[in-house]
Amino acid sequence: MPKSLLQRIGDLLGGAEQAAKNKEEAAKQAAEAARQEAERLKREAEAKAADLQRQMEEKERQAEAAAREAAQAPSAAAEVKATAAAGRTYVVKSGDTLSGIAYDVYGDAGRWPEIFEANRDKINDPNLIHPGQELRIP
Repeated sequence: MPKSLLQRIGDLLGGAEQAAKNKEEAAKQAAEAARQEAERLKREAEAKAADLQRQMEEKERQAEAAAREAAQAPSAAAEVKATAAAGRTYVVKSGDTLSGIAYDVYGDAGRWPEIFEANRDKINDPNLIHPGQELRIP
């Protein structure tokens, strides 16, 4: 038996309602996926920000240590000059060079030959000085 006009209209309305429900469900799923992606991006951004904060704090610690070291350097050079002026001797430390000592004592690394000549009895090669050697400072 053929469907009546009312039945056909009812079928069409039922189909439209189902389509609307399907669209609503798809929209909910899309909204949930977008929310989850936003949460993931937020967590990533927070982790990156924390990492950058740690890096910045480490750089600050390094800068403070370098500043402390730099502040001590002039006093070490002044100590070398005072020692040289008073006793006109210098005790070689690990890492010292004649040019470095000349720079510390005279403010001119190019004056190292003066120290070498004054200590020819102790130094055969100006490139070989040893910690503990006591050098005359002319």
